[in-house]
Amino acid sequence: MEEILELLRDHNEIVPVPLDLPDEDQLIRIEEEILLPIPRDMRQYLLEASDVIYGHLEPVTAADPNSHTYLPEVTAIA
Repeated sequence: MEEILELLRDHNEIVPVPLDLPDEDQLIRIEEEILLPIPRDMRQYLLEASDVIYGHLEPVTAADPNSHTYLPEVTAIA
């Protein structure tokens, strides 16, 4: 997992408005919203690299509830 996070960081693009990283409290609120625990690797990704912008790929995020990539919103749509 560490290698993957490092690769993501290496490819991070500089953007005018960077994304924020969530904290543990935000992840706990998300788990309560989606009624599921966040797996360990996913939690690590969200805490350490969910602010990475890499081309057109848009993985889920956990810091901004107004984002179209916000985990509870993506989960509800799925």
